[in-house]
Amino acid sequence: GSWASWCIGIFRFFRRPPRRYSRMAAPRGRWAARSGTIVPALFGKLLPYVGAASLWGIAWLLFVTLGRGWRVEGSVAAIVAGQTLFYLGTAAISALLVAATRETATALSVCAVYAGSALAYAGATLPLNGGSGYARFWSEVLPLTHYLALQTGQLGGQDVATIFPPILALLAYVLVPGALAWLLIRRQAR
Repeated sequence: GSWASWCIGIFRFFRRPPRRYSRMAAPRGRWAARSGTIVPALFGKLLPYVGAASLWGIAWLLFVTLGRGWRVEGSVAAIVAGQTLFYLGTAAISALLVAATRETATALSVCAVYAGSALAYAGATLPLNGGSGYARFWSEVLPLTHYLALQTGQLGGQDVATIFPPILALLAYVLVPGALAWLLIRRQAR
């Protein structure tokens, strides 16, 4: 789905520029080393995708509410914040996969396995009630699960206080993979 497409876009952006007669050019971390500091370089690579996806999410939300007349009983701002954290978390996971595998094809394969199961295990299309421990575990490691919990709750009018568990989970998807990607890229930049 769109999550897999998002991962592919991130991987394409991280791809090394090809040399005339070699498969890949400079080591993965060299772009970060040239920029001076890793965090701004990483943000510079990821923010265009996060910004575009966030704007697309806002456009979708405006279309279904204003254009189609669907009502959001809860907080629209919470849904927009959740979308942005979801996209930031996806970008951080993608950056980690690229930095860890050091090969675009392998990173894409890992992303396909991880993201491909998101709709089935996020609890939106198939219920997880009575599911195996593995199904519940896999559901919890997917950022989509937490975003959908936030979105569904806010569309249905849950109290704004209920957004904190999914927001914290989505924030963890930004910070943990982002920090690990930073460490790997820093090591590769040396």
